[in-house]
Amino acid sequence: MVDELTQESFQTGKAIVTVSVELIQSIAEACRKSEQVNPNMTNEQKDNVLNKVVDFVSSNYKETHGSLKAFNKDGMDIAHLDVTDERTADIIKDICKKSHIPVDMKETPRADGKNSFVAFCEVKNVDQLTAILKMASEQVLEEQKAITKEVVLFNEEEKPIFSQEFVRDTDIDYLKLEEASLKGVRMEIKDSQGNVLDKDDIVQGEDIKGKVKEKAEKLNPKKKKSLSETIKAKKELAKKKDKNRQREKTKQKSKNQSR
Repeated sequence: MVDELTQESFQTGKAIVTVSVELIQSIAEACRKSEQVNPNMTNEQKDNVLNKVVDFVSSNYKETHGSLKAFNKDGMDIAHLDVTDERTADIIKDICKKSHIPVDMKETPRADGKNSFVAFCEVKNVDQLTAILKMASEQVLEEQKAITKEVVLFNEEEKPIFSQEFVRDTDIDYLKLEEASLKGVRMEIKDSQGNVLDKDDIVQGEDIKGKVKEKAEKLNPKKKKSLSETIKAKKELAKKKDKNRQREKTKQKSKNQSR
């Protein structure tokens, strides 16, 4: 499809751009960090932050065929994350289809056994590109928020002395947590809705880092199987069932012959 879009772009002047999973993840991550720093932001302020980041990114794309230029990172607080996320790739694909924008999703195997994803989109103008980036980033941001937890340490007066949001246990700043734990007597881990997922008392001198890490690891998002992994698992299950059937047939045949 990429070749077809290339040929058409010469005839119509339409542009082909690439939207990487890393790009969408980076935009969402920048917005999430901004909200963490400013937790009292209104919805309008949050939308303004998202618009500002997306506009900066889209302004660094060229509206000409053949440009696979990524956004300019100089001076930006957006990190180009090296992530593999099939779910984000699906979001980009769905948004393009709903917006009637031709898209071709390229899946490339990596050395670590995972895959990276890049969407080749045919856009008529930079506004369409901006819309794709914004809608995809909004959805990724909402899904990230849904799986975001918070660890909180309390002192004897039941006042929080340490709190940090995290998605995976590796997001937690354990150095600061250990410093705060010297005065901590209790810890809680809450979900994005404020519901307590786990809590425990802190005994003076115990390994609070190890305790929190163990609890946080149990709450890590479960890795969703890719389509290829799901198909492989189903084939292996079918083979196992077939072997069991053959084994039962052999047993039954042996019983019949011995009678």
